[in-house]
Amino acid sequence: MPIYGGSTGAIIFAKSIISCAYLDENKIELSDFTALDLVHGYEIWCHYSPDADGDTKRYIKEFNFKKIICVPENARLYVTADDIETVGPGHVAVFNLFIKKVLEPGSRVN
Repeated sequence: MPIYGGSTGAIIFAKSIISCAYLDENKIELSDFTALDLVHGYEIWCHYSPDADGDTKRYIKEFNFKKIICVPENARLYVTADDIETVGPGHVAVFNLFIKKVLEPGSRVN
């Protein structure tokens, strides 16, 4: 079933919603950051630009992130039961721990 989510609507499909904390203050003191985990165990970092790499690496260390897909404003993800494909025109960055890989549109994440 096709579902589209942007920004927080995309992050909710990740393993957790912690990645939105760099933009959104936790005013209600939420303590459970569990999300739907429908993106093959990845965290999702929305509104990504390479300038955020320092914050991304800090979250990897602070929150023990293993895998993060960083999606800029001009890119999307197409997620199926078996795979994740990037949709452009923008480039998506994927962090596996501290190793960053930049993927062109049409690339497979897994």
